[in-house]
Amino acid sequence: MSNERRHITPTHRIGRHIAAVAITLILLMACHNPSPLGRLGGAIDSLVNARPDSALTLLNSIARDTAKMSRRDLMRYYLLRTNAENKCDTVLTARHAALMRRVCDYYDGKSSPLWGDKRGVSNQRMLAHYLLGRCYSDMGEAPAALREYTHATEIADTTDKHCDFILLSNIYYQDARLLLYQMILPDALRCYHQAEHFAYRGRDTLRAISCYEHSSEVYYMMDEPDSILAVCKQSISLYRHHGFQRESYNPIPLLIKVLTDKGETKTVGDYLEEYEEKSGLFNSNGDIEPGREMYYYMKGEYLLSCRRYSEAEQQFRKLFSHNDDNNNVEAASKGLFHLYQQLQIADSIAKYAQLYCNANDSSFSHIYTGEMVRAKAMYDYGRLESVANAKSLEAARNKN
Repeated sequence: MSNERRHITPTHRIGRHIAAVAITLILLMACHNPSPLGRLGGAIDSLVNARPDSALTLLNSIARDTAKMSRRDLMRYYLLRTNAENKCDTVLTARHAALMRRVCDYYDGKSSPLWGDKRGVSNQRMLAHYLLGRCYSDMGEAPAALREYTHATEIADTTDKHCDFILLSNIYYQDARLLLYQMILPDALRCYHQAEHFAYRGRDTLRAISCYEHSSEVYYMMDEPDSILAVCKQSISLYRHHGFQRESYNPIPLLIKVLTDKGETKTVGDYLEEYEEKSGLFNSNGDIEPGREMYYYMKGEYLLSCRRYSEAEQQFRKLFSHNDDNNNVEAASKGLFHLYQQLQIADSIAKYAQLYCNANDSSFSHIYTGEMVRAKAMYDYGRLESVANAKSLEAARNKN
């Protein structure tokens, strides 16, 4: 459910031997520190990013000692553990949300006798609200998730050289994904651009290019084919310029779709050949790696436009066999419907039209207008409320 959790990060390139050294150092420090969390040392923060599974194992090993922790250590423990769970693709639940609300209150100073006495540095507060947003997102509460993402970005101190720009980039990336799902497209595009900007500021070029590439999805939903082509082609160029050869093939399926729709079959054929022969994504049987099966639909539509009907049918049925994902069923049904329309086979047209309609009704891409309006209203209200609060605080300061 989490795109962020395995979204491109430089830590994926850290070798296992480095993580092993970090774990060894943590265990050595554990022998000389009486605090349950202190025994893990400051290196646990780095380990959460580099090897969240190992970090989670270590954090779980002291779970029984939480009763002995100071309030400060307990809140930091919950923050670290939820962050590690999020990075390990754990689906966050209401239990996680309840803990993270406590953590946010603590770092925001809401539990302090001195209201507004912030206990956490901006990076910790930003992470706490981001993780609360991740909880709400996994729980299907989009407006609450959007509110927390917005709050997290407002907390960031981008003038501080110690600002966690990679975290800030990732918050904007998750914000963009959720806004895209809710069809709040202009804001989704803005967030992708912000994600790209802060990735560059964090010196993570691969992440920055990836965020830029993903903005093509917004243009697809906006039905702006020329913008899609421009972003995809520029993304390929940037990936290759910076040495990310494998990643440079990621935009090609969308390029194939758009170019097929524009009738540029010669160009599409060149991209198909390059993708299948050079990307390294296909096995010896010509099957693409799991999770990328939608490519069969793109290729099928291209073959259909070339009147290569039997080959097109083969691609659509290949996609249909991966029916564990409703999006695959929808796309395969749509492709077969188009095929039998061209072949003028009435019974099959009716069959796949019905299958396509059924799949479309329950697919990920089908969003009810009422839900979109509600999410948009809540999102706008949250932003206006933040501005109003900021103005109130400023007025109070000026009075004093």
